[in-house]
Amino acid sequence: MATTTLAAAIDDLLAVDPADLPDDVLDELLVATLRQSHRLAAVRAQLISSWDGRRVWASDGSRSPGHRLARTATMSVAAGKREVRRGRALMSMPHTARALAAGAISPEHVDLLAGANDGARTGLFAEHEEFLVGQCEVLRFAAACRMIDYWKQRADAEATEDDGQRLRESRGATAATTFDGMVDLRALLDPVGGATFITELARLMEQLRLQDERDGVVRTVTQRRADALVEMAVRSRTAARGRVAAAPVDHRPGRGSNVGPGL
Repeated sequence: MATTTLAAAIDDLLAVDPADLPDDVLDELLVATLRQSHRLAAVRAQLISSWDGRRVWASDGSRSPGHRLARTATMSVAAGKREVRRGRALMSMPHTARALAAGAISPEHVDLLAGANDGARTGLFAEHEEFLVGQCEVLRFAAACRMIDYWKQRADAEATEDDGQRLRESRGATAATTFDGMVDLRALLDPVGGATFITELARLMEQLRLQDERDGVVRTVTQRRADALVEMAVRSRTAARGRVAAAPVDHRPGRGSNVGPGL
């Protein structure tokens, strides 16, 4: 079996006494061994991905694949969970998986790239993965970390712009008159426009509250909010006529409202 051949190859390596090797041979063997260990990490990821997907780990009642690995493969739970995360991540990162299988990048690179392939960045990562992996193959690890961090910042900014446009396009409002003449208002505002609206509404509501305290008037919060909305319309109409309202107008019946009954 393949595992028998692998075990035999490792036995051969263990039989080598590093003290007997010339410096150049020692260096070459060390680097080659590390590269092959990266390739073994790719094998582990493939096996774990299938083992995890088929829930083989649950066959003995284990709580999670990480706990099963910790117990049966003599590793910590944290290390077991890390192996499982890596296997899952590589399923959606084909260029990364190939580079790891070739020994061109390390498992640490996989974790770095998986951190970029997250959340709203996944679509953009799929487009840029081949380039990012290529950079990881030639850059020192610290430089690769800086490169990935910069890419994530740019990707997040682009996602934010896309989200902002999506939210703005979903805005809308309706105003319908009911059978008894009341007006039913409903609106969904984008974050920027909504913040402007909420701030002005709160300011007018506070003015009305202070006015109620002076006049000894009792008005619920929802009534005050409704009257503040009407006040916005009054001030807009007043501004259009070249005048500025100095103070909120009491819009309750019999209180001098200058709002027509049809509004």
